Amino acid sequence: MLELKPGRVDISEYLKIERSNDQRFEFHEGEVFAMAGGTLNHSTICNNTAGELRNAVRKGGSCVAFNSEMKIEIYPKGKYIYPDAGVACPELKESNHLVGAITNPRLIVEVTSEASGNYDRGNKLKYYFSIPSLQEYLLIEQDEPSVTVFRRRGDLMKMDSYSGVEAIIPLESIDGNLALKDIYENVKFSPTKEK
Repeated sequence: MLELKPGRVDISEYLKIERSNDQRFEFHEGEVFAMAGGTLNHSTICNNTAGELRNAVRKGGSCVAFNSEMKIEIYPKGKYIYPDAGVACPELKESNHLVGAITNPRLIVEVTSEASGNYDRGNKLKYYFSIPSLQEYLLIEQDEPSVTVFRRRGDLMKMDSYSGVEAIIPLESIDGNLALKDIYENVKFSPTKEK
């Protein structure tokens, strides 16, 4: 994530920046950051995961899956972040503060890399779990078939890891499953990374 310009802007300036560009930007308490472009693996995994989440919620019928175009509001922290995919239940609840942002994700997915890993496992995890509705946070590695799931347990978090293309992740927050073979379909790993 690259900072767009030094200094702070207000939310109206942030929205102008987003409308006048073909790129997405995150807003962090007055600072605006351009979202970095993804790799082929990142894009493929994001697309596969959003599709699999959509299929999973169709079976349950009471939630809505979304892709990386959905902005999440983290209020009152003053942050607007784009995850790679997710699910909101029972429907998308739009922010009272910013049109186009939602406030009720139940499950959030980030496809992580060596460059984004520390942010995804650190501050972003804290930001997301400050949202009361969030129950599960999935970190999907793009360079090997490996997923870490953080689950809310009251005031605590439980962390589970799944690796190898035969693994299946139980999605407790939406009563479904996510097979690694499906989220990694058409992904090319280096020979030393396949498991």
